[in-house]
Amino acid sequence: MAPALRFGKMPNRGREVAMKVRELMSRNVMTVGPEDSCLEAVARMHRSGVRHLPVVDPVGGLIGIVTDRDLPRSRRRREALVLSTVTDVISEGPMIDRTRVLGG
Repeated sequence: MAPALRFGKMPNRGREVAMKVRELMSRNVMTVGPEDSCLEAVARMHRSGVRHLPVVDPVGGLIGIVTDRDLPRSRRRREALVLSTVTDVISEGPMIDRTRVLGG
């Protein structure tokens, strides 16, 4: 598989050059576990200044991604955030491995 590339402009040169993902990616990424409360997910998003968090299993394997849009929004928001886990709200999609989320 070829390495992922991103094109960008060279400063003061105006020509496009290939950039590798590792040049752009974040290190020390904030994550949540599937059983963490939604309140904890919101707190980590706020501390990190992000709207998406990888959901990982106990050994750090990616299960999926939780976004700020997945989290409860209601009049009783704080109660819902405390009572709900990341597993309860994680979006369905091709990135989600439900068997790992549910421990089976």
